Amino acid sequence: MIMKRYLSLTIALALCFSMMTPVDCANKKKRNKNKQPANDKSLVQKVVETESSKFKVVKKYLLSVPKDYSSSSSKKWPLIMCLHGVGGRGDNIRIVAVKGISKIIESGKKNYDDFFVISPQCKKDGWWSRDGGLEELAAIVDDVCENYKIDKSRLIITGQSMGGMGTWSMITRYPEKFCAAAPVCGAGSPKTAKKVKHMPIWFFHGDKDKVVPHTKSLALHEALEKAGSKSAKITIYPGIKHNCWDKTYSREDLVSWMLEQKL
Repeated sequence: MIMKRYLSLTIALALCFSMMTPVDCANKKKRNKNKQPANDKSLVQKVVETESSKFKVVKKYLLSVPKDYSSSSSKKWPLIMCLHGVGGRGDNIRIVAVKGISKIIESGKKNYDDFFVISPQCKKDGWWSRDGGLEELAAIVDDVCENYKIDKSRLIITGQSMGGMGTWSMITRYPEKFCAAAPVCGAGSPKTAKKVKHMPIWFFHGDKDKVVPHTKSLALHEALEKAGSKSAKITIYPGIKHNCWDKTYSREDLVSWMLEQKL
């Protein structure tokens, strides 16, 4: 008797799957695009999961949408991509909101209300510039631009520590994509400075940083000036160690500077 029930269930399931057409499967995959997991509703920022042929896996990122945004309005908005440091890696999207611009947004402060803000998460033990990471970040920006009214001439990128390094890697890989960049306690190769000599770049670093020496930012700034940049600038905080991002992202003049930038 048990065997008969088992066989009946098996046949029913087989018939069910056989009735699913390729269109059904495609529609199911499409429905999963850009969904917000129920277990993350307590976050102020939206948690977005997106699928793309450009991604090796489903990517998850935080998305802050301006309060006054309306899909029916003709207004287009500037966008900031903010890259976290080593401590934000993994598969728990909540830890991305512990530092950087995401932390400010979660606190309820209004500093970045006039921007869309994307805060992606790097995989555990990963690095922004490795294993196709830069291509995935570019695809995330494109995905948001496709789904919202974004001014593509006002795309800005920033990040702290590993994210500051990722910021330099992104702008030198995609020098015409972003209108400005703000690497915070980051680093990079001065040899690639010529690629972004046209771009307004504002470096920030603490002079007591023992994790990533502030000389790394000084070297990039110097390389940009030698390449002919007229818009690169740098702020070195005296007496500040590695964490200069709290001070930096709270600056009203940084927000104003970001709002002014455009390709």
